[in-house]
Amino acid sequence: KVYERSSIYSPISRVRKFGSYIYEDFMPTDGQDVKVYTIGLHYAHAEARKSPTLDGRVERDKDGKELRYPVILSAKEKEIARLVALAFKQNICGFDLLRANGHVYVCDVNGFSFVKNSPKYYDDCAQVLGELMLSKLSPELVHILRQRIFPTIPVTPEQVTNTSASNPRLELRCVLAIVRHGDRTPKQKMKMIAMNPRFIDLFNKYAKEGERELKLKRPGQMQDVLEVTRDLLSEQKDSASTCENVDKLKVLKSVLEMYGHFSGVNRKVQLKWVTNKPPNKTPLKRIEQIIEEYEIPPANEQNLLLILKWGGELTMAGRAQSECMGDAFRSIYPNKNDYSALPGSGFIRLHSTYRHDLKIYASDEGRVQTTAAAFAKGLLSLDGEIAPILYHLVRSHKTDKLLDQPPSGAGKRIMANVKLRLHKMIHTQEEFTEDDYRKYAPTGCSSLLESMKIIKNPYKKCCEVWEFVKNITAQIRAISQDQDLISEFNPLYHEESIHLMWGRWSKLEKDFRHKDGSFDISKIPDIFDNIKYDVQHNSKLGLKKTIQLYYCVKPLADLIVPQEYGITIPEKVEIGRMVSTPLVRKLIADLKIASTDDISDNTYRLDPSYCTPSVLSPGRYVRTRLYFTSESLIHSFLNVMRYAGLCSKDDESWEQATDYLGTVREAQYHTQIVLMLYEDQQLPENHPNRFRVGINFSPGTAACQRKVNERLTAMSEIMAEHGEISSGAVTPAEEPDSETEAMVSDEANKDLQNPIINQVKSLDSMKFLTKAELVEQIVRPIEEGDIVDSNWTALLKTEPLSAEDAAFREWLNNFPADRRFSPAALRYAAAIFTEGEGLEAVEPLVTLHNSIPLHQFEAFLSRVAEANDVHDLLDVPAGQLSDSTPSPNFSRDEESNSATPQPPRD
Repeated sequence: KVYERSSIYSPISRVRKFGSYIYEDFMPTDGQDVKVYTIGLHYAHAEARKSPTLDGRVERDKDGKELRYPVILSAKEKEIARLVALAFKQNICGFDLLRANGHVYVCDVNGFSFVKNSPKYYDDCAQVLGELMLSKLSPELVHILRQRIFPTIPVTPEQVTNTSASNPRLELRCVLAIVRHGDRTPKQKMKMIAMNPRFIDLFNKYAKEGERELKLKRPGQMQDVLEVTRDLLSEQKDSASTCENVDKLKVLKSVLEMYGHFSGVNRKVQLKWVTNKPPNKTPLKRIEQIIEEYEIPPANEQNLLLILKWGGELTMAGRAQSECMGDAFRSIYPNKNDYSALPGSGFIRLHSTYRHDLKIYASDEGRVQTTAAAFAKGLLSLDGEIAPILYHLVRSHKTDKLLDQPPSGAGKRIMANVKLRLHKMIHTQEEFTEDDYRKYAPTGCSSLLESMKIIKNPYKKCCEVWEFVKNITAQIRAISQDQDLISEFNPLYHEESIHLMWGRWSKLEKDFRHKDGSFDISKIPDIFDNIKYDVQHNSKLGLKKTIQLYYCVKPLADLIVPQEYGITIPEKVEIGRMVSTPLVRKLIADLKIASTDDISDNTYRLDPSYCTPSVLSPGRYVRTRLYFTSESLIHSFLNVMRYAGLCSKDDESWEQATDYLGTVREAQYHTQIVLMLYEDQQLPENHPNRFRVGINFSPGTAACQRKVNERLTAMSEIMAEHGEISSGAVTPAEEPDSETEAMVSDEANKDLQNPIINQVKSLDSMKFLTKAELVEQIVRPIEEGDIVDSNWTALLKTEPLSAEDAAFREWLNNFPADRRFSPAALRYAAAIFTEGEGLEAVEPLVTLHNSIPLHQFEAFLSRVAEANDVHDLLDVPAGQLSDSTPSPNFSRDEESNSATPQPPRD
């Protein structure tokens, strides 16, 4: 250790090939090391510290010594300690223990060593050594003198108390969060038929027996694909013959050669066998279309399809935002009087003293893993690079089935049927009728009904989108042909070039509309992702019509994306059940362990018998599990919670929650579902309401929406200065030449009223309120049975509100007076509004429900996990998947002569 540094991360890797050396596997240890000290064969004391390879920063106490805290050893680890003492023939011995991948490893035996600072350890040491000496000198005196000379110091109830300093009745036991990844670059995909024998050999090399689909991400696998591609291109260059896939091979080669190395997180290749015979229920993307597109002879019974995916990388903005969000996430943990008044310091103290069991899981997508690592960096206040944090703290090995499980079998057929119906809907060349509202939004979800109202004629809207896409593609192409402009603008955001940008837009233009005039609905989310990305990050190009395209394609995306996971309630529940069941089972296990105080899962846990007086509540223990995933799992889990019967219709809080979820148009980046388990310690242990669950939700970021509104506001100010429009109005810079552009103004004015999007700039005319007054006015009165935290020292202020606090007040005022806010959600909201630029666009957590009995929540999750199909969850006729809820009511808007949807009361 040199001052405060114990290591420095280096991205350079050099393998020594001369002299004497030993290479060992590097162990992922959740960022902790364990030091074990034995005295004799039957005593072992363990202390944990932060691993030097996590961020390289040494944590020291006021005396300059490295911080270490006693932790509990399992029975297996105690046996290991006995075997080490026997093997090295040392009664006093110290060694290093690593907990990795569910196993325990001894990596270093130090010989004669003692604990640095633990009075209890030295009391035990004196007793054990005294007994060892007496057993050799006078064995008959050991039993008599044991209690007289070396009495064991009992652990009093005060030392292991588990009550909350701010609320002696309720204790936070568990936090479970499901989080979508952060802002990313646009995803790109290419498909090609790969019937060359070398690709088939490659599939057979890595596929297991019976597998028809293979995913290649490891560096060696990707290198094999690249070598085959290079060989095929070289053969085509030397041969006079032509290859129908030569252009696609060039794309495959260029993508695999990006970055100069394979990291396995930014690119992947899939190989799967497909048949040219359509199944009985063919999905929209039929195999015949694939064969027709790539001109494969119909006589072939099966073909090897190669799918190349790249892009979708977490941006620097997404990484910074993830880190800031992790920092703010600490605020949902209560600050206790024995910690500090600083926001989030309670969590840091809890975690650093090994009273917090944290594990972070991420799917195998690079953007998801990097989001998780950046979040962990902010959550734990770590220094240094993301790479070592990702390796130590983020578990992504074999998490596909947990966090990225696509439906198969019946679920796949249901989704295919849904896409076919959405395809028919989009190609409707008339305005939506009342029957269409009932048919395509049978749940009565207000966000879907509003999107359909904006779209009116879906085919016409798609034609408008395509025209905008062509316009933007032409503009980018013109820039790409002007060397002066290329020099001025290159590189674009995230090191993208003008030519690459033109490539992705031209591909969208080509793929969105077919020669027969039909549209590919799967490209609507891609168009929305691309325009959202370029509006937010590449606005320096000054492209025209970008705002119009954003507002034109957004209602289409808001309608199609959530409906891909089911149109009717039975479809939503069945698809959601299939996708989320592995995670649901894991949540059941997490809640069971947290509520039964089970420590058998090999965690780092403070030993209250040996902790120093500086830890005032050694018995407090919180379990946290963070699951980072993609949009599909977020939609699926929300659908299960909303429609599968979590709460009865008599639960007004849950009815309000579902109404609120119905207004959420999009599960944006950093969408969060946070479950919090509390224990009422004054109730008997077998009381059904001793444990209760709170559910919080945030729809994530609104960064692009803020960017759009900033540009519209700037446009209106410029035009007002020139007398073109009255001051304060918001319209596009170009003359409205279509119904879509006219709609932009209405949408923008509506969004500008949202305090999340447009924070208050002038506070002179506003009345200042303290946050205590805000809570009294906006949060409903606390009732019996509510989960509260009375310590608001960090949140409640007596001085006037600052600009950020005023925005916080505006956010609170934006919700109805009877909206339930848990203290955790309010602390998180306050943290966001005081965080600054990093989190300015993240929607704060909203409390959906604050007090669901654990037995009710577990019973619901168990029904979902054990269900064979939707009929086990909903009262649906056998063999039928159709809407079982009443259709929404409608009224006719006489002025616009269009169907205006009215959400159903139930």
